[in-house]
Amino acid sequence: MNMTRIRQIIALRRTVRAGPLLPPISKSREKSSDDGLCSNKVTARDILEIDLHISELKTDLFAFDDIVCLISANRNGLENSWELVATTEFIPKTDSISIPNAFSIEYTFKRDQNLKIEICDYSEEEVIAIGAITFFVTEVITAAQNLTKPLIEIKSGKPIASMTISYTTQPKEQTTLLQFCGKKFPRKGLENTQIYFKMFRMEENEMRNLLYTSDYQLYSSKILWKPFKLPRNIVIDSKNRNFEVLCYSRDDRAKCSIIGQFITSSHVLFKNAEGRKISLRVELEKSEKTSGIIEVVKCNDITMYSFLDYITNGYCLSLAIAVDFSMSNSNDISPTFANDVECIIRSICEPFRRHNFSQSYAAFGFGARIPPHFRESQQFCLNLETDPNCQGIDGLIDAFWKANTQVQASTTAHFAHIIYHLSKLASNVHRRENQLKCPYYVLAIISKGKINDIRETVQATIFASKAPLSIIFIATEDDCTEMERLGLSAGQISYQNRRAERDMLQFVALTKVRNKLPDDGNLWELFAEQALRRIPRQMISWLTKNGHIPQDLKHYGSLSKQGSSGISELKLEHEQERINAMEFFNDHSTEDLGETEYASTSDYSNVKKRHSYTETKDFSASSPTSSASLR
Repeated sequence: MNMTRIRQIIALRRTVRAGPLLPPISKSREKSSDDGLCSNKVTARDILEIDLHISELKTDLFAFDDIVCLISANRNGLENSWELVATTEFIPKTDSISIPNAFSIEYTFKRDQNLKIEICDYSEEEVIAIGAITFFVTEVITAAQNLTKPLIEIKSGKPIASMTISYTTQPKEQTTLLQFCGKKFPRKGLENTQIYFKMFRMEENEMRNLLYTSDYQLYSSKILWKPFKLPRNIVIDSKNRNFEVLCYSRDDRAKCSIIGQFITSSHVLFKNAEGRKISLRVELEKSEKTSGIIEVVKCNDITMYSFLDYITNGYCLSLAIAVDFSMSNSNDISPTFANDVECIIRSICEPFRRHNFSQSYAAFGFGARIPPHFRESQQFCLNLETDPNCQGIDGLIDAFWKANTQVQASTTAHFAHIIYHLSKLASNVHRRENQLKCPYYVLAIISKGKINDIRETVQATIFASKAPLSIIFIATEDDCTEMERLGLSAGQISYQNRRAERDMLQFVALTKVRNKLPDDGNLWELFAEQALRRIPRQMISWLTKNGHIPQDLKHYGSLSKQGSSGISELKLEHEQERINAMEFFNDHSTEDLGETEYASTSDYSNVKKRHSYTETKDFSASSPTSSASLR
């Protein structure tokens, strides 16, 4: 045991007087925000405060009077790859021990956190591990009440105690939704320019902190900027801080000029804004001439719900797999394709396993001629039976290998059939089942990359955007232009003036993940992170768009005392406003795409630039076979 490290962690814990927040284990890159003190990208974090209770501990196994618990995290999925990340304080030895707020951890869906807790004999000179327990964070979340596991003695492998693990969730950050409208800006000098504003908080030391930079809007007699959110605890406090708003114009050469400014207080801006419009005059500094008027047209308090809020309220995930067996020519035969598909299925299924109590997965194949008559099929059950559902991950793998050995590859791959089928299935299940138990479907399409029905696939994707469904396009080879363009479109696609209602797509290329793999990285864990990172936001987007609000707050320490449901206490007119606001923020998922991903697709490299609109790509003129015509 590293006594120096343990002493440092215990000393730090005493300093902060709270359970430590474990560091994140995700290796996927997160894009940083440059919007100032407050980012307008909404990411409701799920911070779990873990409580431990040890009962029936065999104290005769401990030589010293005190014990301590060491918390370690598994970093790369290997059995013996544990890193010490936190400890409890040393505790007097008894047969029953309660440790409230032993530590905190941020829950993420894309990678389940595997933790180990060791109970140790403690003295100032040494720490000796006596027993240990390992668990996944999702096990605690999905347990009916609390998770109880035996504490196993390291030497004998026999139980020496029972450990109960429970959690409470930190209350979500209250958010204020704002929207400004500009009026009466002078035409002279501003015509054919773009107008935007920056909002600052003025500090006591006369410094200014940038809170928000708006979108650019072309000059007109009435300019309505996009809504934006600010954390309520930052903008409203007992000091009644002042806020400065600067308005700018930007010409076609990207030259920016100040139009004017105004200063207001939090009391005026936030506490008096609801229910009426506030007009604030924009003036140049040291000038009495009015340059325009800013109206506060929207000011509402909202709570941004997270993926975990929905999961703990009975909403669930259902995974479906579709495998493309096609080969455009004999040179497409890949010796690693089958093994890659098996590893992809295992890595994708693992995060769903603890969320899927039935352990049933729908699995399909396409782009093959199937027995007994070997007619070409673009949609068949992967197990070559009449029911596409496979029991467990191993059942899914067995179905794939069965199909891989019995079907014959065709020369074309049509994606639309599978997408239409899953879309209708998801919509029908949602209409038929209890609203609080309706699953949100995730379809993972594994292919070498060729799409021979791109027009139909785009139309099917637009149709699927209405259903509780996300689609992940997974390419095992390099020739994947159409899949990449479609998967990275962030839902901004159209066909003959019909547009996708939301973003529900993702793309990941196995070869690119391999090339980016760090020396100490686990390929399949990193691959699963890349493939699943947008699923929670896409699920929240659909649920909020369709009026689903989580109501069970039993895991929220301070909120549970306020009543059974905060929703019933809201005024009806404010409820729809909050749903609309949550839908707006949760649907802006282009923000979490990495810059390198955009750069890798030349067609979409200019889809989103800072302070510009997202372009909607119309595929109606696309050739059904040529990827070059999509440009």
